[in-house]
Amino acid sequence: YGGIHVDPTLLSFSQNFLGVETFNNKQLLVEATTHQTCLHKPVPSYQRLEWVGDAVLCLAAREWLFCRDDNHSTSVGELVVLESTLVCNEALACIGFMKGLHRLIDHRDAKLPGRFSAFEFELKDNVRGLW
Repeated sequence: YGGIHVDPTLLSFSQNFLGVETFNNKQLLVEATTHQTCLHKPVPSYQRLEWVGDAVLCLAAREWLFCRDDNHSTSVGELVVLESTLVCNEALACIGFMKGLHRLIDHRDAKLPGRFSAFEFELKDNVRGLW
């Protein structure tokens, strides 16, 4: 799906959010922000990238946790709990929402903005811990 226009706002946000200056395939930014309700868009939804990203994120979290356990004092069970906390949907949604990622999601779901508002209200009351 080459030739897809990448909005400058999306490009700038992505550069700042990821700390990256250039992208080899800017069209992936469009795919990464395309909700599955955009049925007739010439780019697939983010589900494919989400699937591979979950695997990459889990591997990165495991490496990060493993490298910080210098004296090997953390049990495998504790490592699993820590990894699950780092990569769970709630934690990732919180980070994405706090950074404004939800404003860039291209969707055709009339209920999605209401769910974003409800999530924002919930975050204001419950944000603590890692954030």
